[in-house]
Amino acid sequence: MIQGIQYVPGQTLSPAFDEFNDRFRGFYLDLIEAEVSATQGATEFVLETRNSGIKIGLVSSAATWMVAKVLSKLDLQNAFDLVITREDVTRHKPDPEAYQLALSQLQVSAKETLVFEDSSAGLKAATAAGCRCIAVRHAFNEKHDFSGALREIESFSEVLGAAAQDWHS
Repeated sequence: MIQGIQYVPGQTLSPAFDEFNDRFRGFYLDLIEAEVSATQGATEFVLETRNSGIKIGLVSSAATWMVAKVLSKLDLQNAFDLVITREDVTRHKPDPEAYQLALSQLQVSAKETLVFEDSSAGLKAATAAGCRCIAVRHAFNEKHDFSGALREIESFSEVLGAAAQDWHS
């Protein structure tokens, strides 16, 4: 018996969708509160980039409520000019739709855009949209293929203070 549910081999569990979502959301929100922290230098990098006048967007495959909770936890809820989430597109990474939407709404060209991604699907989506991409390596993506990235970083401290002009060359 698992938390009041008796498992019978060969039977499938079909919890009510709304009930499952409510319980999942509760567990996920608790997990974000307890475990989420910014990659070293990420908050400073985002704020430095925004303060330099560069348009900055966030493109995520996660649900809007998840992204909102993470941004709130990191105190970055007003740091981005644009946030694209799962609900904003019909095709998800590695499809480039989310990046194409962000480029359109920010009114920037792909050639002018540098994307930081932490998944191979995200890297594929960004490059398919015509953007250059830096891969952010961490413990959960050790096996992802980032061979198409301009470079890999493990910390945003590696790019703090980098002039925007340096990225356009």
